[in-house]
Amino acid sequence: MNARHLIHVIGMTLMASSAALALTGVVALAYGEREAVPFWATAIFSFGVGLVAFRRTGLDRDLTIREGYAVVALTWITVGVVGAVPYVLTGVIESPVAALFESVSGFTTTGATILTGESFDDPSTDLREGLSRGVMFWRSFTH
Repeated sequence: MNARHLIHVIGMTLMASSAALALTGVVALAYGEREAVPFWATAIFSFGVGLVAFRRTGLDRDLTIREGYAVVALTWITVGVVGAVPYVLTGVIESPVAALFESVSGFTTTGATILTGESFDDPSTDLREGLSRGVMFWRSFTH
């Protein structure tokens, strides 16, 4: 198994996930929320790591079946971890383990959540868990 191939594909995945994080940052910024910063920071970091991983490695042949399985498993882990970072940085979920659970359950379409809460009494707010629009967009994107 060639680790360079795995790193190359995971680098592409990190760059793609950074685009989704940046889009979420744009949404948060459009609503004037301060939660835009954690999304942009995560997007920039994810893109940077992904770009370095992608550029320093390459595919000199097709992936083997074994490498394909490894890429899928490592990609799920990587995307789950990267997707959990904004939950922790925004302070919505304090526990990194709980944030990882929320992220992985979203990306795997399990639909389980650790976020519970009552809706606001304010009729102008339609956010189910009382989260900011940026965080709700990210949560909806992952789910």
